[in-house]
Amino acid sequence: MHRPTTLLVLSALSLGSLAAIASQAAQAQTYNVLYNFLGGSAGHDPYAGLTMDKLGNLYGTDGVGGTGDGIAFRLNHTNSGWIFTTIYKFGSDFLAQDGAGPLARVIIGPDGRLYGTTASGGEYGGFNGGGCGVVFDLTPPAPTSPFPSGSWPETVAHKFTNMYDGCSPGNGNLVFDHGYMYGTTENGGLGCQEEEARGCGTVYAMTRGNENVRYRFAGGEDGADPRSGVVLDSPGNLLYGTTRYGGGAGYGVVYKLTLDGTEFILHRFSGGSDGAVPAGGVILDASSNLYGTTSIGGSGGGGTVFTLTLSGTFTVIYSFLGDNGPEDSLAMDAGGNLYGTTYHDGSSGHGMVFKLAPRSNGSWLFTDLHDFTGSDGAYPLGGVILDRNGNLYGTTSSGGTDGAGVVFEITP
Repeated sequence: MHRPTTLLVLSALSLGSLAAIASQAAQAQTYNVLYNFLGGSAGHDPYAGLTMDKLGNLYGTDGVGGTGDGIAFRLNHTNSGWIFTTIYKFGSDFLAQDGAGPLARVIIGPDGRLYGTTASGGEYGGFNGGGCGVVFDLTPPAPTSPFPSGSWPETVAHKFTNMYDGCSPGNGNLVFDHGYMYGTTENGGLGCQEEEARGCGTVYAMTRGNENVRYRFAGGEDGADPRSGVVLDSPGNLLYGTTRYGGGAGYGVVYKLTLDGTEFILHRFSGGSDGAVPAGGVILDASSNLYGTTSIGGSGGGGTVFTLTLSGTFTVIYSFLGDNGPEDSLAMDAGGNLYGTTYHDGSSGHGMVFKLAPRSNGSWLFTDLHDFTGSDGAYPLGGVILDRNGNLYGTTSSGGTDGAGVVFEITP
């Protein structure tokens, strides 16, 4: 299978096709760093975005730190500010039984527990010799119990076994529906056309202690390496997602999957003006239109934001200049505005937070909400979330006062 790693960056003269898309500079947003990661055992390099509970507290992970291979953390929202607590420290090596290297967000399940995945660890050897990762949950302490830092109990719900059920869950979120939990693995699975013996990834469904693979990617026209997770339609009958590679040209696909494992390809990326290598997944609006991103390609070379109808009509609504654009999924507010991050781009090349607002004539208004400078964070790999007041929250993988990443807030 062809695996492109770079694309030719097109000149600004090639952006004539973007003339219908309005753009405006960064507005007077208020940007605040809520927490600077300290590095070392205190955690650093948060890869994923955040999750918020009903009280406005934030939860997240980073893949390095703690006792060696990552932590889960909480930022408690108080009247005096934000209090950071490490609620779990993952094992000290890639074969840790409890998992190692969490790259995805933690999600609050229907039972109030935090659910997530690790990219390695577990007792089974992966293609890199470091275990294939786990699905875990963390149980919050009782309100009357004084739990010390790092002591939320962990339960390993599943250990991946590589070539059968998958290996190395990526940055995709878990989703819940009708008693099932759905997710993806980047590698593993059977029947892959790759020359590398590591598999092309899976989509799985599981209940506690019971994992069932719904689809194994073959690495050809059907796609390969789903780094992001899946979303469900409102009836809960169909799954939608992306793969970074495969799809004929090798630049990835957008797919639809029935619950019994039948795949339909909605779009195969060409590596041209439509973009390439969708590292982030897709989201659905109320009309069942899909929205997503590609990390490279497009008219500007730096990735795209696109929309896709379920009948297969694909439209690029924005193209970024440079390289290494969005690396995660978008967020949408009640007004249909889209929000996301880019890994590079921005005035200093350290990434940005952006907004795309739909207009009555069918075009989109682009707004640069914040350019990271390095001292206030740099290179966001995760997307953003919104609270009920329209405030945005996210992480950067580096930068900040200690160079180890930050948790940030942007208020309107």
